[in-house]
Amino acid sequence: MAVQELFRTEILNSFLHAQALPNPSIPDRAVNISQGFASFFSADTIVQNMLTYIFSPIFFLLLVAFTAWLVYRWIQRYDTKIKDEITRGQQLLLFKAKQLGLTNYQFKILKGITDILHLEKPSQIMDDPHLFERSIHTFLKFASGMGEKRDSIESISKDLIITYEKIYHPADIKKPLSSLKDLEINSLLSISTEDEFHFIGKIRSLEKENFRLQAFLTVDESHNLKTGLGLSIVFWRAGDAEYECSSVIVGTEGVLVEIMATGEFQRGQTVPHPLVDIVLPCTVTPPASVPQESEIQADIFKLNESEAIIRSREKLSHEHPYTLIFSLADFEVRTEMQALRERYIADRHVFYINVKFVKISDAAKTVISTFITEHLFE
Repeated sequence: MAVQELFRTEILNSFLHAQALPNPSIPDRAVNISQGFASFFSADTIVQNMLTYIFSPIFFLLLVAFTAWLVYRWIQRYDTKIKDEITRGQQLLLFKAKQLGLTNYQFKILKGITDILHLEKPSQIMDDPHLFERSIHTFLKFASGMGEKRDSIESISKDLIITYEKIYHPADIKKPLSSLKDLEINSLLSISTEDEFHFIGKIRSLEKENFRLQAFLTVDESHNLKTGLGLSIVFWRAGDAEYECSSVIVGTEGVLVEIMATGEFQRGQTVPHPLVDIVLPCTVTPPASVPQESEIQADIFKLNESEAIIRSREKLSHEHPYTLIFSLADFEVRTEMQALRERYIADRHVFYINVKFVKISDAAKTVISTFITEHLFE
């Protein structure tokens, strides 16, 4: 018993002694870990680590690549936006040009002018004749530089003038000129000198018997214009016709030129008139090959030199032509026509039929044109 009691006492003392001794390994490790953790997240260390990463070559290359990608995307979007705006601008320009009756060739001239001017909004040229005028000399100079001959340059000038007149001086119909002095201020003239120098001029004023022009030339080129030099002139009036005349330079002052406004002129190809309101009885005869159809009595409701609108209680076929007969100014007009479209007014039981003249004589065209002009300006 005494031996066992002694053994127990020794074990208990050893245990108590072990518990009383400090264990340096655990606290030291905890302290080291906490110090390392704190040092890693201290302000100075964070800044140092960030600077290390920033100035790392790999990080720098990644940053450059990302910046380049952002710039590329911005340029791409900006380019797409500019192209969309240009497309919309050209579409608006085309729409306005077609409203004014410009041909495809004349629209190409207009587009070329807007390209020369580098307009952000091409359609703004439709409201500002000075923009158009600024580019006339450059446009003709470019055409000459491309090797175009004189006849071609004169033809281009003519289309330039027609385009200008359609845009800035539109008119369905104008009374023909009785004198050169009746020509409107601000009209454009295509002018060739007797020594084959060509330019376009704009009428600025009428002074007594002379026109004062602004020539679309450089000051050096204006030296080709001498007092007494003979001129051949072509101009075009919207709603009227093309005209030709001769004149002489009576004075110059730089690009300002004074020419005679008197003399003979020739009225050339006329501009087709719009459909005008009229009421004329007419007869519509079917071809002999269609015996089941009979002659129709109708009225011409609208008329010009190339087409008409007929008011009839009978519908016309689109499958074959008819003969239209009517009298105008004691002249019997007989022309072959083709029905294009019609509109039926149910409450009146009547058809309004748009017809095109397929075969009409020059004499008949002249009679119709003269009748329309005289009656519109009575």
